[in-house]
Amino acid sequence: MKLEQALENTLDGLPEAEKVKARRFRPVIETNIGEIACHPDLGDYLGSIGKVMNEVEHGVQYRYFMLRIFQGEIFAIARGTRTLSFRVGDKWTGQARNPDEDDKLLGPGWRVFDPWNPDTDAKLLFEYLCSVAAHAKKFTEGR
Repeated sequence: MKLEQALENTLDGLPEAEKVKARRFRPVIETNIGEIACHPDLGDYLGSIGKVMNEVEHGVQYRYFMLRIFQGEIFAIARGTRTLSFRVGDKWTGQARNPDEDDKLLGPGWRVFDPWNPDTDAKLLFEYLCSVAAHAKKFTEGR
């Protein structure tokens, strides 16, 4: 399933006007908390990862916080309360929540990470997730 179709399915049941608004990539500052299907702390965490990268936008689309290549493709998504998904490709060999398993919602090439893992030093985990995001951006640019 393509990314857009997977995300489109998350809008089922919303009024058409809300669907239209949710489909647009918008800066976080232009989004009301009630329009987001994700914990704002997780969105802030993803935004912090985006701040250390070049040519990246942090915003909201399909009711989730996202990172995308400037005016381009999405490569990272924050969902729920503890799920960060990165488009790392099918050949990813790094650590993830389930390293050999694709994200069940987003499909092949997307892996799930937990930024609130209590068994890992927070600073080291942030640095690792920044490196995962850099890989995801590079992978997405080369698609």
